[in-house]
Formats: sequence, structure tokens, C-alpha cells
Amino acid sequence: MASVLPERMALWQLGLLSPVIEWAGRTFFGVDAVLRNTGSGDQTAFWVLWFLIAAVAVTAAAVWSAVDRRRRDHRRLWAWTVLGLRLALGGQILAYGFAKLIPVQMAQPPLATLLEPYGEFSPASVLWMQVGSSPVYEMILGSVEVLGGILLFCSRTAVLGALVSFAAMTQVLILNLTFDVPVKILSLHLVVFAAILLAPYARGLADLFVFGRTSRPLRMPPLFARADLNRRAGWVLVILGSRRSRISGRPSAPK
Repeated sequence: MASVLPERMALWQLGLLSPVIEWAGRTFFGVDAVLRNTGSGDQTAFWVLWFLIAAVAVTAAAVWSAVDRRRRDHRRLWAWTVLGLRLALGGQILAYGFAKLIPVQMAQPPLATLLEPYGEFSPASVLWMQVGSSPVYEMILGSVEVLGGILLFCSRTAVLGALVSFAAMTQVLILNLTFDVPVKILSLHLVVFAAILLAPYARGLADLFVFGRTSRPLRMPPLFARADLNRRAGWVLVILGSRRSRISGRPSAPK
């Protein structure tokens, strides 16, 4: 896909928001939040954008709660929100999982790299070479992520998929934080997405895994009231999952 789409396709939306991001950076944080196409997902502009999104979300939630305070529940809205989170989390984790399973994300270090002094490498480069030195280990890591992504695209296994994805992405977030890999914002979001999907089932999971008690069925909320429509929606998700796995890209290595 990278050879077909324009170079800045992934950043054109952010380009439209650049004036707002730069203004917010100067006004609220006193920093230069200029968006740069460096490949880093943790540059200052993205942190400022994250702050703006959080501020808008909190404000919108407060206004909506006040206007719609008489509604007893939002079951149907929650069902579609869960669907969106499953698609976002499943698609992203499949992309990273297949990049390791092939494996191409962490390539084996060439001889020239192995001859360089260890002290000249960044922590992220050390992590990349450590994983790339063992393709089998990298493939095992990728298989766990692929398993979590595939399970998310099926309603019957979505809770298990969220559980596997939460464990896998928590490890990725810890590695990104401790080895200073510039994908901290994305990995944090994926952990939060998985946690939101698991939150309604926390009590049942605790009964099953901690207290050894009988747990209620762990099922995702239905999208439609009619069973046949839910079955068709399930097949659509399976097709989306298979198509997403075919176009998964190759994440770039740290410098």
C-alpha cells in the first residue's frame, strides 16, 4: 500500500489541524508543536493533539450528559462503540502481528551493525536487534498479536481477543517506555482500547480466574435486535479482519 498511496496520505488530516496544534502548543504549554514527517509517533505535536482530543471529548461528554440526562441507558450506542473499538484495535494489532510473524518488523542485524560498539546504539536499537537476532522469537511474539486480532473480529471470541490483546499490548507499551521506542502514544491507546472492551466483564473475569466461582457468559452486546442481522454483521467483521490482514504494513525501525 505504501507504494500506491502518496507519502503524506497518513498525515493529511493532521496537516489540516496544524495551525490549531501549533497554537495550542504555544498557548498552553509554551512549546513549538510543529508537525514533522519524521516517522516518530511521539513528537510534541502528537502529544498536544492528544491533549486537544481529550479536552474536546470531556467537554462533549459533559454537554451530552446534561442534555440527555433522562435517558436510562445507551445500550445500542455502547454496542456500536464496542464495534468501533474492536475494529480499531483488531486492525492495528493484526498489522503489527503479521509484521512480526512473517517476520519483517525487526530484521536480523547485518554484520556491519554487529561490528559497531554497543555504547553507540540507542535503547530502541538494542531492542530491535535483540528481537531481530531471533526470528523464531519474533514470530512467536507476532503469533500472539495475530491471535488476539483475529479473535476480536468474531463476536463469540471478542472478549478472549480483548484479553489476549490487552496482555500483548501491555508488554509492547512497557517495552516502548523502557527502551524509548517512539510509539508510546499508539501503544498506550491500544492498551486503553482493550481495557475498555474488558471493563464490563471485569467482575466475571475475576470470578473465573481469581475466586474460582461460576461466571456469567461473557458476550459482546448485539448490534441489532434481530438475530439474522447480527449474524450478517458477524460475517462482515470476519471479512474485514481477513482483508485487514492482507494489507498490513511494515512498521519502520528506530534510528
